[in-house]
Amino acid sequence: MTLKELHELLGEPTDFMISSRSERQPMIWRYGEIEYHFGPSGRVWLVYTEDDDGNPRVLGLRLAEG
Repeated sequence: MTLKELHELLGEPTDFMISSRSERQPMIWRYGEIEYHFGPSGRVWLVYTEDDDGNPRVLGLRLAEG
């Protein structure tokens, strides 16, 4: 899924993070407790959240961009 597709599906993120100052677009979008991490191609490669005890839960992972 691309940035545009995610935005069309879920609207504006509740928060976002930029991985470095050289990045032009936010590379992590957060909707509530769920984070969508984007790779260099602008596609989601990781969906992340934590359980009630703060343990990480990876909901989806894409190992290769393409």
